[in-house]
Amino acid sequence: QLSAAAPQKFDAPVIRGTVKKEEAERLSLPSRWIWKASATTPPAAGDQALLHKDFTIKKRVIGAGLIASADNSFTLQVNRKQALSGSNWNELESASVLNLLRPGVNRILFLAKNGGDKPNAAGAFAMLRLVFDDGSEEIITTDDTWQAATTIPKNFASPKWDFSVLKWASVSEMSV
Repeated sequence: QLSAAAPQKFDAPVIRGTVKKEEAERLSLPSRWIWKASATTPPAAGDQALLHKDFTIKKRVIGAGLIASADNSFTLQVNRKQALSGSNWNELESASVLNLLRPGVNRILFLAKNGGDKPNAAGAFAMLRLVFDDGSEEIITTDDTWQAATTIPKNFASPKWDFSVLKWASVSEMSV
């Protein structure tokens, strides 16, 4: 927010100044760049990866901040609703997603597209920070526990395509 107005609500901590050594690990970004496991060579230009992660919320969430990026562009949904998109892999996009979450099972869908004009490195990166009403936190990161679809529905943006018909495989951590 680039204005003189105060934020409407607090949903992510901001730490300024020198970070104490004991805080450095807590503030690190544990997410990894991931892509389809079949990417043993650099993915082709235009290659896409549909990635997903399910997670369960068992406590009342009072804050939920999401950051993400992809080499080269992406659309990210939480519970089939658009949460983020971006087209510059050097910049993290961010949003509060508190209003997209529900008690029980939640799903992140991350559609990433590789750019360029020849095969090149590709990857998807995300981190979701949940803050619960008891003061505890949970961090959900892109890592090898995510799955990648073997095919991508043509109507991904529509909430009507059938998730259950897709086949899922493991992902690989990538160096981007």
